Amino acid sequence: MKNFYVVLRISLALSTLTATATLLAYALGLIPDHNKLELAARAKFTEALAIQLISAISHNDFVVIKDTIKSVVGRNNQVRSIAIKKADGSVLAASESHDKFWIPTDDQTSSPTQINVPILKGKENWGSVEIALGPLPKSNSFLGISIFAIGFMAFIFVGGFAGNFFVLRRTLKALDPASVIPDRVQKAFNTLAEGVVVIDDGGSILLANSSFSEDLGVNTTALLGHKIDQLPWVNQVEEQQLPWLKTMEGNSVTVESRLSMYSHSGETINYSTNSTQITDPNDKIVGAIVTFDDVTDLEYKNAELNKMVTELQKKDTEIRLKNRELHILATKDPLTNCLNRRAFFDGFNEGLESIVPKNTSVCCMMIDLDKFKKVNDTYGHSIGDQVIVLMGNILKSAVGSGDVAGRYGGEEFCVVRFGYSQADNLAIAEKIRTSIIEHSKRIAALREPITTSIGVAT
Repeated sequence: MKNFYVVLRISLALSTLTATATLLAYALGLIPDHNKLELAARAKFTEALAIQLISAISHNDFVVIKDTIKSVVGRNNQVRSIAIKKADGSVLAASESHDKFWIPTDDQTSSPTQINVPILKGKENWGSVEIALGPLPKSNSFLGISIFAIGFMAFIFVGGFAGNFFVLRRTLKALDPASVIPDRVQKAFNTLAEGVVVIDDGGSILLANSSFSEDLGVNTTALLGHKIDQLPWVNQVEEQQLPWLKTMEGNSVTVESRLSMYSHSGETINYSTNSTQITDPNDKIVGAIVTFDDVTDLEYKNAELNKMVTELQKKDTEIRLKNRELHILATKDPLTNCLNRRAFFDGFNEGLESIVPKNTSVCCMMIDLDKFKKVNDTYGHSIGDQVIVLMGNILKSAVGSGDVAGRYGGEEFCVVRFGYSQADNLAIAEKIRTSIIEHSKRIAALREPITTSIGVAT
């Protein structure tokens, strides 16, 4: 009866200390607040959504914009409406009833239910993305402490008290050679999900619960008196120090040590092991309590997840390479690697837009290989292709990084230069004309050099 009250007082003290530490952790913000977590989740969600919409806007992909808005609003109950507005207030795209859910403000600041993400074009305000969200869930509290935190602390207190009471009482009786472990204590001990073993200072098992003994295919009684070091641990070498040995040699607590053991069926079980000292009234170490948390499934899931991540990264690399190849196929002439006709016009328009505000000149050169049909008919298309490739290489070496050179079609090529003088443009045209003559002489099959006709307009 005396031991019962000792265990009861210790259990109450430990449970009270645990609950107090939990309350302190809540006061310091270590226990997560639901509203803060919700706000953080909303911030990440809206940031990712805004980046996706802004990317689509930059590519003028209105189909993607509308589909994204419709999909997000339709699938996420917290998102009431989304709209994209220009700086002048005109709506580029919006979900239904956006005006119903969005309440305009003078300063355009964001709130937990209204997120306003500005869209900049250079340094100018192009517009904004407006996202209307539902209200945050109500958080009940008592004396400034959330009901969730109070319930959590109550669970910690009650659960800690029950666990401390049974473990301490069983441990005290196990360490007493004259005592016998009552069945009711063993049954309570067996309810613990983790494997728990109590050993003396020599490593002999004094107490074990069913969660641990079932892994070995025996009952708890069969383990009593056996050396814990002699259990079928995997890859156990003599030099390796087991966690309970570290504990009894001076470390009061050893946590999250990894051990593996063969089960009765021959399978490998992976444990996360914690151990703590048991001392007598004179602080002499007389044993240890060791817990075994089965993490086999968790490690298997982590391995599967890492494998999936690796495969996804590999797929992403393959997709990037394919996209790069498709981009080249869509924009480059396959024979000369110059811009094809469509890409040439795109580059011409982009360059034209950039130089119009500067009021500078644009030079266009149309280049045609003279009597190219005769070359094909006389020497064959393989020689004709060599001449086409030669012309493409000459153009790419003659023009600057800001210029546009493309194969217009057949034996026709076109070059556009921005911001150069007439004299400089004529010099480049002359360089192209003489280069094709000189370089074509190196094609052995040709009996006469290739000439070109070049039209230059500024």
